[in-house]
Amino acid sequence: MLLCCKEVMTMLIVLLLVVIALVLYLFYALIRSEKF
Repeated sequence: MLLCCKEVMTMLIVLLLVVIALVLYLFYALIRSEKF
């Protein structure tokens, strides 16, 4: 089944935001662990 372009774009944007949030969280945790 093919989804319409709007649904695909929405899913990609949501996935992108989730990935960015995880990367920022891991990066922040890494900095904190190195400082302390």
